[in-house]
Amino acid sequence: MLTTLMLVGSLAAAAQPGERAEWILTPRLVRGQELVYRGTAAEVNLGRGVHFSKSYHIDIRSLVLDAKGDSLELAIQTRVAQQQPTEADRADGTSSGSVRLEVVEVEGTGRIVWPASSPAWFEPNGPCVLEAGFLLEVPRTAVTIGQTWTIEQARQPPLTVKVLGPESLGNLSCVKLQLEQQSPEWNNPRADKAGWRRTETIWITPRLGVAQRIVRTVEVREPAHRDPTYRLSTQFDLESSLRYEGQFLEDRRREILAIRQFEESIRSLLPRAAQNSAALKQLASRVEQFAEKHPATPYREALERVKRFALDASENRLPPAVVGPQPASRFAIGKAAPDFLVHDVKTGEAVSLRKCQGRAVLMVFFLPGAESCRLFFRFVQDLADRHGDKELVVLGFAMSDDVAKTTETIERMQVRFPVCPGKSLKNSYEVEATPRFVVVDAEGIVRAAFTGWGPEIPPALAEALRKSLPTVRVSAP
Repeated sequence: MLTTLMLVGSLAAAAQPGERAEWILTPRLVRGQELVYRGTAAEVNLGRGVHFSKSYHIDIRSLVLDAKGDSLELAIQTRVAQQQPTEADRADGTSSGSVRLEVVEVEGTGRIVWPASSPAWFEPNGPCVLEAGFLLEVPRTAVTIGQTWTIEQARQPPLTVKVLGPESLGNLSCVKLQLEQQSPEWNNPRADKAGWRRTETIWITPRLGVAQRIVRTVEVREPAHRDPTYRLSTQFDLESSLRYEGQFLEDRRREILAIRQFEESIRSLLPRAAQNSAALKQLASRVEQFAEKHPATPYREALERVKRFALDASENRLPPAVVGPQPASRFAIGKAAPDFLVHDVKTGEAVSLRKCQGRAVLMVFFLPGAESCRLFFRFVQDLADRHGDKELVVLGFAMSDDVAKTTETIERMQVRFPVCPGKSLKNSYEVEATPRFVVVDAEGIVRAAFTGWGPEIPPALAEALRKSLPTVRVSAP
């Protein structure tokens, strides 16, 4: 009790006006030290007429493989698993979650040096599949209350940091920091590009120089919207910090380094996966032999994922974005729309984006039977009727395997344009909620994407279509 009173008293004294308080926040980790974080993430779509929310468990494990001078070689493993997945998620195979492991260099300031093949860890479009927010780039010198600095990041807007002051978490003395980051479109909304904002509170323990707790909110505003249409809330806490030596450390290091070597070998064979099928199967066999020979560590799930990665590659089951040199997400405004080959539910005729070139294309992703269908199908059908397929092609994509319900929806809404199964396009067109509308111009370039349905969507769609094909004349109802 006396110790607690002394701690609270010292923190209160540090925060008194006129008193100087300063802290060194650089990482103070040593070889063999392992940090374990656990928390949750929840995402919700805020667009009108959209019903979408998911929650996730997050587990982060980071091990210092080596320490040289003031730099560290660090392994970071993140596991994200969805809580209470829907039937659609189970059918999609996305409910089991993801496990990703990377080995990075950490400079004395806390800045992470990523391998050239690895993208930035933070993206504003869902839970981070590799969470590295527990490390923060800080000044080498002591920081004080009210001090701010800016962190420049490749291919992302700058991140600003402000020191709020001391604050205790349980019995731990921490320094509370506020982070802000936003895209240029957040303060200057555009009709053709989404904007996003990230706000984050971090409690850093000066003893370790890493986060004790992180609370993060990411908001996204779809094009032509005034208010946020998506929110992601993430929180995780440091559960343990242990140092391993001897065989305990060696087992972990061996497994982590093996995972990295196996993955590099697999990726080197991916550009010609069909011709390298036998070599990929042999790599999968080597992974299995490694697992049988050596004791399992907390990184064993990542090793199992590498084995499945090799087998999927050998049987040509990987998505194109993994096989080729493209970035992880193929969908982007201003880029070529991903091609597809599906079949009309009513006629059985093949439908592909390539067949539509020379005409504007409006892609409508919907959930059969949803109440929102009656809100937008009349407007979409009117577009198809007024312009005909010589100027504008309207394609519906049912995000369900229930053919009977899809057919019933088509008939009830009197849909006369082609409607196809759409679940195979979920990832390539980033369909996380319905309804979703994608506008592709006559050259096959994505010009706009909207999620949800409200009074702002019809005029935004009309404007996007007008720009996509000069001969098209559309107007909002």
